Amino acid sequence: MATVTAPSPRFEDDDTIRADQRISSSRKTPSLRSSAKFRRIPSECRPGSEKGSTYSDIEDQVLITEFGSRPDETLSESGSSESVENEDDENDIATTKEEEYDSDLEINFEEWVKQDRSATENSSVGEKYIEVCNTMGVIPVSYFLRHIEDHMFKMRFHGLGPIGAKALSVPLKTNRNIHLLDLEGNWIGSQGAIFLTNMLRDNIYITELCLAENKIGTAGAMEIADMLLKNDVLISVDLSGNGIDDDGAIAICNMLQRNTSIKHLYVRNNLFGEQSAVCFKEMLCQNETLETLDLSWNRFRTQGAVAISEGIQENVGLHTLNVAMNGFSVDGAKAMGKALKVNRTLANLNLSHNRIPEQGAAHIAFGLITNDVLKTLLIGCNPLARDGPMALLTALSKNDTSALVELNLEKVPVTPEFHELQYQLESERIFKVTHGCSIRSQNEREPEDPLDAFKRDPMSKLKQYVAEAGYRLIDLFKDMDKDGSMSVSKDEFVKGIKTAGVKISIRQIDLLLERLDQDGNGEIEWSELLQGEEEYQEWKGEVMKEHTQFVQEMAEKKDNSIFEKILDHEQVTEQTDSEKT
Repeated sequence: MATVTAPSPRFEDDDTIRADQRISSSRKTPSLRSSAKFRRIPSECRPGSEKGSTYSDIEDQVLITEFGSRPDETLSESGSSESVENEDDENDIATTKEEEYDSDLEINFEEWVKQDRSATENSSVGEKYIEVCNTMGVIPVSYFLRHIEDHMFKMRFHGLGPIGAKALSVPLKTNRNIHLLDLEGNWIGSQGAIFLTNMLRDNIYITELCLAENKIGTAGAMEIADMLLKNDVLISVDLSGNGIDDDGAIAICNMLQRNTSIKHLYVRNNLFGEQSAVCFKEMLCQNETLETLDLSWNRFRTQGAVAISEGIQENVGLHTLNVAMNGFSVDGAKAMGKALKVNRTLANLNLSHNRIPEQGAAHIAFGLITNDVLKTLLIGCNPLARDGPMALLTALSKNDTSALVELNLEKVPVTPEFHELQYQLESERIFKVTHGCSIRSQNEREPEDPLDAFKRDPMSKLKQYVAEAGYRLIDLFKDMDKDGSMSVSKDEFVKGIKTAGVKISIRQIDLLLERLDQDGNGEIEWSELLQGEEEYQEWKGEVMKEHTQFVQEMAEKKDNSIFEKILDHEQVTEQTDSEKT
């Protein structure tokens, strides 16, 4: 009787198990999203838990790994697998090599616990924020939760309001990741500014703060100034567009006289007047650490501009100053010109939109003659007229040690003389000029019709065109005169001109025939060409004589520009002051 050998037991899907084994063998460390799970159990129920052991670091967490079980296995209450197969199946499974299986427990446990603790700490700020929002009845901002670990946190125009700022300030007290906090355009108001200042008193990691366009007003600005008296971490503060008046400016300037950490301050588009300008003058005379100051689009007017310029004259630390749209006028420009003459640190200056006329530009140019530190000058959108731009460029041409690399004259028209000097300076040094449209100089004539030059000088133009085609005029005339009558008709002249490749238009030919055909018979005779040549030579001599006379008159005429007049006046004033001293 033949012996029947029972087939060895097999799982229902061996191919699937082998694939799982290959995947698990390539996995080195577990992931929180893999089969490794946390289950909370009482610490007293853990066997062998000792104080100071690895398990004590995760007091109420146990790592459980879910193994892929066979369909015919169940999980008992004790956590062990009970097989429902017969003993032969269990013996066959036991003979399988141990290395064919892998589990999530084969890892560096200490490293895994460290990573888990770090993830828990990073998420604590978000959990705290959600808890505060639930307590205050505020909807959490998902953008904050998504970017909570960014070093540069920018959340502009999200409509936080005062309550939203309060909820945000609670988790930010202990946040260590954010270095730049930008909340522009959230309308947090003065109350929201108070919440943030309380947070900044405890936070030592935020170094750049932007609260522009938040309606914090004077009250909010005073709170921030009071906080900055004790904060030595912030280096950049932006309070632009917040409706801060003179009282707020006084608080900010008093703070800057004592604070030595802030390097960049932006307070544009506020309500600063002449009183504020005087305070900024006193601050600039004392502060030596501020590098950037943006005071543009305020209300200093002429007297305030003079005060700011006097502060720049005494300052020894500022690198960039923006005072655009403040109504400098002539007196403010004159004070700034004096400041540029003695200041040794200012590298970038913006004087755009300040109603500076050509006299003011001449005063600025007076300061540029000796200045060797200014690199960028923006003075566009001012009524500099015809002489203003030329005065600035002339001053730069006289200063061989000038460091200016950019002169911005946006929307300011310039003359051809300006273009010539501009090209000269740009070819000699690293220098760039931006300007508006070009206008004619005072001695330049009105633009003429393109054919006017041909009307005045048809023979010269004809010779030029014929020479460019490689002919002499007499040779070309002989080629046209087929019958040797020393005259050619209009059709013969046009055909001969085009055949020879002379670049002359039909309108020019008509003008030439009208000029040369003295007897009006419609033909051009050789004698008429010679007569036209003689008339041309006489006309040319008269033109040259008039041109020479004009050049002599211009050379004898003393035409001092406004820049030269102001330069002479300033030199006389300086000499008088030195004599009085």
